[in-house]
Amino acid sequence: MNKTHDYYLTSILIILSLLVGVFTLHTSSLLTTGIGFGKDTRYIVYTEQEQILDHFLLHESKNLREIRKTNISDSTYLVTVSGVEQLSDYKDRIETIDAKLKVIVMGSFGSITKLKNNESFVATYFLVFFLVLLVYFSRRFKLMGYLSSLELISLVIGSLYFNQKMGYPYTKMLWYAVLISMIIIIFFEQYFLSEFEGQNLEDVLKSNKFLKGKYLHVQGGIALLFAFVAQFTFSLESFSFYSVAGFMGALSALLILRVVIQRFVTMPLLVYCAKRDQRQDNLDFVDDKIVNVKNQSRTIYLLGNIGLSLLLIITLTLGFMTQWDALESEDYTNQNVMILNRSDANTYLQLQALLHREGLYQQQKSYEVSEQEDLWIKFSDKLPFNDLESISKIVGEEMAVSVTYYNTSSATNPLGTLSFYKNLLIYLGASLLLYWTFFDLKKVWIQPAVSIMSLLAFVTLIIGLQIEWSLEIVFVTWSIPMIVSTVLIIHNNIFKDDRHVHQIVKMTGINFLILLIMAIPVFVIIPTDIAVEMVGILALMLVSVHMGVESIYLAKCLLRKVVGNAS
Repeated sequence: MNKTHDYYLTSILIILSLLVGVFTLHTSSLLTTGIGFGKDTRYIVYTEQEQILDHFLLHESKNLREIRKTNISDSTYLVTVSGVEQLSDYKDRIETIDAKLKVIVMGSFGSITKLKNNESFVATYFLVFFLVLLVYFSRRFKLMGYLSSLELISLVIGSLYFNQKMGYPYTKMLWYAVLISMIIIIFFEQYFLSEFEGQNLEDVLKSNKFLKGKYLHVQGGIALLFAFVAQFTFSLESFSFYSVAGFMGALSALLILRVVIQRFVTMPLLVYCAKRDQRQDNLDFVDDKIVNVKNQSRTIYLLGNIGLSLLLIITLTLGFMTQWDALESEDYTNQNVMILNRSDANTYLQLQALLHREGLYQQQKSYEVSEQEDLWIKFSDKLPFNDLESISKIVGEEMAVSVTYYNTSSATNPLGTLSFYKNLLIYLGASLLLYWTFFDLKKVWIQPAVSIMSLLAFVTLIIGLQIEWSLEIVFVTWSIPMIVSTVLIIHNNIFKDDRHVHQIVKMTGINFLILLIMAIPVFVIIPTDIAVEMVGILALMLVSVHMGVESIYLAKCLLRKVVGNAS
């Protein structure tokens, strides 16, 4: 009598788990972070050859450093660099690129210890994130879910590895890109694991041409969409977007490679091992839902809409109270800064008294003390340059200190620029093409309609809740059409009356689980400002997509009622 065992399959799973685990630990330890993660350096540079400076900074942006360059005047620039350990050595490097280039002022902020702690946090975040993902997929989809989660982890960590090897640092912008791409991939992965339920892997490989074709269609579509994001962000020629371009390009290539390896290596190998073990049932697709809310769908739907209505009321109330004044981060505001070469307590108190006397005490936004013990005072971006120049001279004369001051010319708020909307239309067009490949022309209009309403909801939430516009928020805004296409492809019956409630509740459940997977690592470890803000912004993004879907459905119902009454 033949006996069943799991020797072959178990051995393969152990080997795969060890390979993915070791690779994840290794890559996580390699990640080098960008600006805002604990150690940044600022240089005020004078040069008449801006192209030479730009060429040097472009090279440095591919040397695991995040770079930001802001205009002060026609020949003077504020350059911020991440991760510089020796301030003077890097100053010498900058000045060697051109004999006429001079570093006027420099200062380093934070510490290497803080930088290393934050890099450890990022590494730990991904380890916990992947562990939670692994547990969830294994609990719900059993062995096939476990294998699927190993593949997802390999995709992300492999893309981060290649991005690091290309010389791009791990930036805040990249963190958003990683999680947005994971949202899209997890959406589709759960969808297919559910669709294959009740079938065996061997049977799917042999017979189910429709699902296999749709799976290849989706994987190819996502890969092309990510390749577009990579090409487009790289073409922006912005130091802030190079890391995103590198990651998305690598992820696109790995998605294609994954399909090839699945088809010709991993899947046939798993089927072979299961046959040798005489345990083909281990490769059955199972969907053991953690919570079954089918009977409570309408209650959950009503509670969800009440919650969204309350959020919208609060947002609109705050928006009218603040007169819809959009807050801006340093990416989109002019900086008025005064630098003193002393930072002791007496100097600070004397300075505050002087500012109060001159009527500029309330114009202060913040202050920083550099490692060189210089005091950097930031004033409101509304402060006229003449006032900044005047107070700097008064402080220098009355306090007998060396004072430097500067005023930067930052980019205009994105909502007031043509390029923002042009780039948004490009993202919308690319997402529409992905959606169009799944549906006929009669249904194509739904995607841009939901995207526009979702974008309006997101912008309303950001302005109303007084969240500062930053480059990261701009990237999230551009990414919303991609999320909309993903949701509409998976929930293709969401606008049918008899399916709407169930599909909305299902979508809400997936959104909640994805947010939970992203948020657990933040709150299990030390919740840093960057990570908490990121989870909050992505939550608003998913909520805005929900609002967009509901608004179009309500408009459809209203239009149908009006037409019915008219006839």
